[in-house]
Amino acid sequence: MRKLFITLMLFAAIIQMIAQNASVDEGKTAESNFLANSALASGTWNKVAVSQTGIHRIPYATLRSWGYTNPAAVSVFGNGGKMVPRLNSAERPDDLPEIGVWHYKDALYFYAYGPVEWEWDSNKLIFQHRLHLWENKSYYFISDSKGLPKAIETLPAVGTTPSRSVSSYDHRTYHEMENISLILSGRKWFGESFSVTNNTLERTINFQIPDRISSEELRISAAVAGRSALVNQFNFKINEDAFPALVLSVSPLDISRYDSHFARETSGMGRATAGNGELNVSVQYNDLNSNATGWLDYITINSRAALNLRNGELQFRDFSSVSPGETLEFNISNADQSTVVWDVSHRQSPARIALTTAGNTASFRINGDNLYREFVAFNPSATFPSPTLVGAVSNQNLHAISQAHYIIVAPDLFLSQALELAEIHRTRQGLNVEVVTPTQLYNEFSWGHTDPTAIRSFIRMFYERWGSDNENSPRYLLLFGHGSYDSRTEDPDKKSLIVTYQSENSVHITDSYVTDDYFGFLDPSEGDSDRYDRLDIGIGRIPARTQEEATIAVEKIKRYLDNQDSGNWRKLLTFLADDGDFTIHMRDADLLAEKVEGNHPQFDIRKIYLDNYKKTSSHTGERSPGAQDMVDRTIAEGTLLFNFVGHGGVNGLTGEQVITKAGIEKWSNSRKLPLFVTATCEFSRYDKPLDISAGERVLFNPHGGGIALLSTTRVVYSGLNFQLNNAFFNYVFERDEEGNTPTLGEIIKNTKNNAGNSVNKLNFSLLGDPALKMIYPQLKVKTTAINNKPLTDIPDTLKALSKAHIRGEITNNAGIRLNDYNGKVDVIVYDKRLETTTLGNGGETPFKFKNYSNILFKGIATVTNGEFEASFMIPYDIRYNYAPGKISYYARSEDSGEAFGAFKDVIIGGSSDITTGDNEGPDIELYLNHSGFKPGDKTGSSPLLYANIFDEAGINTSGNGIGHDIIVIINGETNKPIILNDYFQAKPDDYRAGSIIYQLPEMKPGTYELSFRTWDNYNNSRTASLSFVVDDTNDLTIRNFKWYPNPLHSNSTGYYSFETDEPNAALTITAETIAFSGTVAGRSKGLTVAEGNRVEGLPLPLSEIGIRYPGIYLVRFHIKSASGKETQRVEKIVVK
Repeated sequence: MRKLFITLMLFAAIIQMIAQNASVDEGKTAESNFLANSALASGTWNKVAVSQTGIHRIPYATLRSWGYTNPAAVSVFGNGGKMVPRLNSAERPDDLPEIGVWHYKDALYFYAYGPVEWEWDSNKLIFQHRLHLWENKSYYFISDSKGLPKAIETLPAVGTTPSRSVSSYDHRTYHEMENISLILSGRKWFGESFSVTNNTLERTINFQIPDRISSEELRISAAVAGRSALVNQFNFKINEDAFPALVLSVSPLDISRYDSHFARETSGMGRATAGNGELNVSVQYNDLNSNATGWLDYITINSRAALNLRNGELQFRDFSSVSPGETLEFNISNADQSTVVWDVSHRQSPARIALTTAGNTASFRINGDNLYREFVAFNPSATFPSPTLVGAVSNQNLHAISQAHYIIVAPDLFLSQALELAEIHRTRQGLNVEVVTPTQLYNEFSWGHTDPTAIRSFIRMFYERWGSDNENSPRYLLLFGHGSYDSRTEDPDKKSLIVTYQSENSVHITDSYVTDDYFGFLDPSEGDSDRYDRLDIGIGRIPARTQEEATIAVEKIKRYLDNQDSGNWRKLLTFLADDGDFTIHMRDADLLAEKVEGNHPQFDIRKIYLDNYKKTSSHTGERSPGAQDMVDRTIAEGTLLFNFVGHGGVNGLTGEQVITKAGIEKWSNSRKLPLFVTATCEFSRYDKPLDISAGERVLFNPHGGGIALLSTTRVVYSGLNFQLNNAFFNYVFERDEEGNTPTLGEIIKNTKNNAGNSVNKLNFSLLGDPALKMIYPQLKVKTTAINNKPLTDIPDTLKALSKAHIRGEITNNAGIRLNDYNGKVDVIVYDKRLETTTLGNGGETPFKFKNYSNILFKGIATVTNGEFEASFMIPYDIRYNYAPGKISYYARSEDSGEAFGAFKDVIIGGSSDITTGDNEGPDIELYLNHSGFKPGDKTGSSPLLYANIFDEAGINTSGNGIGHDIIVIINGETNKPIILNDYFQAKPDDYRAGSIIYQLPEMKPGTYELSFRTWDNYNNSRTASLSFVVDDTNDLTIRNFKWYPNPLHSNSTGYYSFETDEPNAALTITAETIAFSGTVAGRSKGLTVAEGNRVEGLPLPLSEIGIRYPGIYLVRFHIKSASGKETQRVEKIVVK
């Protein structure tokens, strides 16, 4: 006991001294400047790998085989298997530090560190191991281009008389298997499992500890996890001792919970003595419940062993030698005259220690000081491992890059796509963009090892050089590649293309996370506190797995910037809310929608609240076909932003499957791409490589989907979701002092920094390009007069059956009219807000919400020299109380861009004194797909209905009057009317005439009768009908195929267009040049989406289809829709 007491006192006395041992890692601090150049900038380099700590030997013959003609000039660089410190201010070597080597007898010797670090645990008073989180090997770099190698110096001999001798040392060993990630999240993996079900309640683990001193007490440290409804226990017995050296009790948990602990962890330390020979640790699990499972995390053993040089190498240390003022003598047995001892306390600067040898004992002296020291003794003639050659390393110099606004990290697989994206932002935004590979970053910022902190260190280099508020400061980071929760796997199908940062918590469903925020914590005091640190840049990820996905992502960005349809969809914000949970999801969505309506009335709001739609039941559960149809139509017709609040997962949104993976793949809104915001669970998980989440399908749908997502990657809580969702709407439309709209990266940075300190916010990620901006209008539309009454006076009231007149103008953001603006403006006049009470499906509490639901007029006016006016008739069917309505505007000009605005002080109510009118209903012209359609013609399963309508009094679209809606009835099913009020669009500058274009729901093959009814503003109605046949053929019908120009020159581009009976279809078009011999001379394949029934002006360079010389050619076009229908068309082309 006295011996144990003295030992413990010694340990406690020197705990504070150990903190100073950090000085063994030589390098620059975070406050220092990064090096101006990398060692890899010039010279010939190779990368090598080691799997264990100790002496490594590379024969000169091996170095010659690796291409080094003068092996004696070879140097070694690196920092072993050490991970980069998370705290930005923590000390670490920058770039590749050179380490000391020994060239001896035609071989290079160096001390390498494997992928395991050892640290002193001041609480348990034990050396504790730590595996590298992202690598199974350690890496070093070798080169012969740096002059003389760094030699291992010899320390001066200590001449003072020793106060005590040391003939034993602290031996340390461990057992840790990385077999399973319990919840497929977090950076901690567990080893062997224990359960009565698998008959594995006990396992024995053997430890080989040469020359262990059996009389000395050993210390055992272990960690475990358990999943059981009862307290479960692990016993650790050594060499079949009757009493366990360590007992670990694991707390119970509720195994029915999906949002809490999947398992609980515990750890501890024990002491024991054991006899001579092998050391066997028996691990026993005592829970006999069939639902219970335990897992071993690790076992660490510290013991005392004799300083005996066996097998040519001995690594040792003696904690008790930390004794200032003393001189100690180490005595190593089984040594000889050739024995060498190095002090390897400093990773980059091992030092040789002078030895004295007497018989088979080698001795050396040291002065005890405040630093514990590591040593290795070895005989150079022994057999040592040689590093494995990984391969040649090309010259690189990331340190020499002085400045970057935008950093794209992309694997070699996606370099062409990343470079194309970089050029887009250089050209359009004037950004300085750098594209780098993960390997390049690891080489210069984590000593060759996979480590997420390397990416952050690279960004931090720019941040430190330029500060946080400078025009040259870094702004955006894009991680171009998917990630994986499995950080060490070598399986190419499961391995991260861009590393992920996983939480330490790996057992709690809602406290575990994957976050890209980690890469953006750049201040010196940040880096190790994920919840409390604040983003300094905007970060996005494009989680592509293949080149096809990478190409799709870039093509969609190009399409978003250059080829999106104009229209009111650019100002429409859609809020989809789940039902249930005491209406909390509808409440949250409505609070957000009302915030936008109040702060940004220029946007239109669409509320799709699930409880407002009837449900149906099926063998697969409840469904909401009305809500699903509204969602699909909203996506097809376009919405700037789609915000969801409610339940979801990796397979879709809502329990009623309103959005599913299969449904997402059918979307073909390629020219109307929204930003998705999903406050739900795991919708966009990107770190499970073998499973593609629904959110990823939205991003990589080549025909549509979304341009980006602010979405979730783990299970989250609704209350905390609202906190982040609310912060998002605080910043999404806020302009800076110069009137610039924010990028997606700026939006997510501000959102995250103002969403509290919960784990919840870390599970939201931006999937998409952080430098992209949403494409809503940049200019303003302002109302100047109503009924010729300027707004400087009290606005005039719009009354039923009165003829209204509106004047307005286009302005810049300062409110100054733009006199050179010429174009068109859409004008929508809404009646007063209508309060709706939801259905209360399933006995749930109904929810009340307000919306601008009734359109009084929807038309187009001509803008000339920045001014416009519109006239129209107010329908009879309004709500007659006097209250504010809303006038909403969207303007577009080919030369001057887009504008939008709203006026909410227009009073609507009462009735006009003028009552004259007619008794005739509107004139109606109906056809499907094309104007040549005749009654009884064949069509596809979901044709476009075209209705041209005219009435002197204008068309009633208000929806206020009972039975006065514009409706379609199919086959007499009056209980299933299709209401088309919102689809009527008046002709430019003529409220009397207009049209409806509406894609009918999918129908089975057969004969159909369509009835169409509409009303004028005096409530006169008329009905028209149309018969048609839905064909079940697999042929795709196309008409009016045109190739132009024809003839054309050989080095030019031709164009083609056609009409199809499959509206809005995603089409794959293959064009082949057919030689007169029948062979294919050239082929081009592309994707497009029909705009309604038309495909217009698709370019086809002749060189892409093998046409390079004048002549007459036949080009075959094979056109196939996503539904599987296909057709062919052959065109004769004359080339001059």
